Amino acid sequence: MVLITLTSVKVYTKTDGLVAIHPKSVNVEQTDFHYNWLIYHLKMRTSSIYLYDCTEVSPYCLLFFGGDISIQKDNDQETIAVDEWIVFQSPARIAHLVKELRKELDILLQEKIESPHPVDWNDTKSRDCAVLSAIIDLIKTQEKATPRNFPPRFQDGYYS
Repeated sequence: MVLITLTSVKVYTKTDGLVAIHPKSVNVEQTDFHYNWLIYHLKMRTSSIYLYDCTEVSPYCLLFFGGDISIQKDNDQETIAVDEWIVFQSPARIAHLVKELRKELDILLQEKIESPHPVDWNDTKSRDCAVLSAIIDLIKTQEKATPRNFPPRFQDGYYS
């Protein structure tokens, strides 16, 4: 996962610092991102460190499908963090809701791995349908809102 500063697009990874989107990537000339985060499939060092197959991702997508999440207090503001370095401002009740939904999603995915079967979307009262519908609704709602996030906190204190 990488941070993008929207003034002049600069891309950073937690481990490498400044990196570049590969010149043949469809996103190389993109300057109008809606969110500050990209995910990528491959990172390779040639003349520079390049990211291949990257795409923009919303904060809720990071929270539901990224690393471990935790609820924190940062400068008297409630926050929710992914892997303790991607930090988002959030009211406590929303942070706890997201954390519980993430826990339910993880349980659901484990069950699907152990006993694969499709979700019955017609059974709106089922746990599977309720959990997935709630997550889908949150992600769709975020697309209409302006993201509010803090820069990542790197272990050496570096902020981009």
